[in-house]
Amino acid sequence: LIVALAIPVSLVATFGLVWLFGFTLNTMTLLGMTLAVGVVIDDAIVVLENIERHREQGETAREAAKRGTREIAFAATAATISVAAVFIPVFFVEGLVGSFLGEFGLVVAGSVMISLFVALTVTPMLAARMPPPKPRRPGSIYTRLERGFQGFESSYRRVLETSLRHRAITATLTLASLGLAAYFGSELKTEFFPPSDEGIFFSNSEALPGTSLQASLEYLEHDEAWFLAQPEVVGVFSAAGTGGGYDPTSRSNRSMIFGTLASNEKRTRSVMDVIGQARKDLGSVPGRQIRIFNPGDSMMSRGGSFDVDLRGNLSLEELDRISDEFVAGLAANPGFVDLDKSLKLGLPELVVTPDRDKAAAMGVDARAIAQTIQMMVGGVDVGTFKEEGRRYDIRMRVEGEDRADPEAIGALYVRNGAGEPVALRNLVSVEMGAAASEITRIDRQRSVNVSANLEGIKLAEAVEYAEKVAAEVLPPEMTLAMSGEAEAMREGNEQFALAMMLGVLVIYMILAAQFESLVHPLTVMLALPLSMVGALGGLLLFGHSLNIFSMIGIILLFGLVTKNSILLVDYANQLRRGGMDKVEAMRTAAPIRMRPVLMTAISMIFGVLPAALGIGPGSETRAPMAIATAMGMFSSTLLTLLVVPVFYLLLDDASEFVKRNFRRIFGSGATGEAEAIKP
Repeated sequence: LIVALAIPVSLVATFGLVWLFGFTLNTMTLLGMTLAVGVVIDDAIVVLENIERHREQGETAREAAKRGTREIAFAATAATISVAAVFIPVFFVEGLVGSFLGEFGLVVAGSVMISLFVALTVTPMLAARMPPPKPRRPGSIYTRLERGFQGFESSYRRVLETSLRHRAITATLTLASLGLAAYFGSELKTEFFPPSDEGIFFSNSEALPGTSLQASLEYLEHDEAWFLAQPEVVGVFSAAGTGGGYDPTSRSNRSMIFGTLASNEKRTRSVMDVIGQARKDLGSVPGRQIRIFNPGDSMMSRGGSFDVDLRGNLSLEELDRISDEFVAGLAANPGFVDLDKSLKLGLPELVVTPDRDKAAAMGVDARAIAQTIQMMVGGVDVGTFKEEGRRYDIRMRVEGEDRADPEAIGALYVRNGAGEPVALRNLVSVEMGAAASEITRIDRQRSVNVSANLEGIKLAEAVEYAEKVAAEVLPPEMTLAMSGEAEAMREGNEQFALAMMLGVLVIYMILAAQFESLVHPLTVMLALPLSMVGALGGLLLFGHSLNIFSMIGIILLFGLVTKNSILLVDYANQLRRGGMDKVEAMRTAAPIRMRPVLMTAISMIFGVLPAALGIGPGSETRAPMAIATAMGMFSSTLLTLLVVPVFYLLLDDASEFVKRNFRRIFGSGATGEAEAIKP
């Protein structure tokens, strides 16, 4: 109960921090609180375990609380500051990644700092007032667990002794584990957002250019009937004449459907299963192209999880031909579905060409011809009408049946300079032609956006394949540029690499200042690469990718895993200051610190277990973060208990070797300076 008290106190105070900094309770802040549940009790566990160890040695509750807290205060403070410090570089991260990390980092860093205050004040105060434990029965759960811990401790002592005697073998196995982590990382697939089943889907149908609104409505009714016949679908919203979503342009050849599915427990198929079946059944309808996707897979793209731009100042015909070749190259990979491009030639166009000689002969201004056609065919706002506090725009143009035929333009009249009406058929020629549906430019270059949904491949694989196709298809004057989630993924990877490097640097600087040593922080930080074995291996084992959420979990892991090493190194230094030999100090410190190390690691793993198991809606985004944190903590704990003691002695021996050679080379005059270099 004393340990658990840190959870509500820390989280309630964290709510205050969120409010103070102007954040909201959203996915990232709540996820940070979820993961912090297993972290905020670490300091209380370490402090209380050390107090109980002193009580078992015969000290009174008050004496044990004082000595136990004083003895562990430095290690607990150093460990907690390391967790909070790893999020300091977050303030240097820009863009969308910075927005995600900022709120998450504030919650985690704030909660652990508050938990440290609780552990160093409230926990010893309550422990000092605890009555002495009652005698335990031989067959009680406590006795059995204690017997198990003692047996585990004895086994650990034997394994530790073996690793200390064979330091070279331990170092070799450590390097092998790092190589294994690198292999796991190379096998992981990369994306920006993991796909999630949010129970919604979006369908966008586009018929041939020039298709009437009535024909699009018939396509829409067919698609709507199919979706409503699916038992998982509980409702749809549909519209004809618009693409909806990221492209709400009104066009007669487009239609859209937005649908919702029943909750997860009330359906047997996921949203991706429904979408896959819809692509097979509705994609075979001739005369149109349909794109069906899960909005949870494409948070930043224009209707697809893959989005790139082809840029170059070529003619529209050349751009159309090259973009068709590029799309055909992508279509050769079955992982690309719902392929589409923004440039579409062939949109019916009515070209009205005035005969300037005839217009001049009849005294008609060319501008008057243009204004007449615009007003009568396109329409123009001529005034407003107000009634009961409402305002209505008055738009004037001829009736629909009088402008449906191209010949209707010739039947219009325009007045010449003398005020006489002149029929437009005598002044203009009307021809049917074809034009592009839209022409886009980016950085003063013509651009064609190519988008698709992905099925069975990750975003990084899609980008790599697209770059390969672009190298084969695009001429030198055209370039391939990432867009949407592909661009965000590339920028995010760079920002995460910066955050990780700065995080490691900040942790080292803080530990160097706290230990007053340049070597001991290296021993402590050895847990960072050791944790990557479990983090990357866990993601690979459970079929997750390296995405924004798993990377956030790895950054959090960097702050957590140093705790175990700090507990070992700090206690070994205390024993050495008491006059104990360094090898004996580590032999003594490691088994004593084994229990709090295991307790904090287990509490962290169980704290993120619900998120790792994927319980509840939207669990697809939480699971990678939790798995990376839990598995990394697991591997780091096991390897830290064996590897850190060995490297503590190896680095200390190396430090002494450097000092001896420094004195030998520079003589006794440099002894004072050499002795100032602490291990």
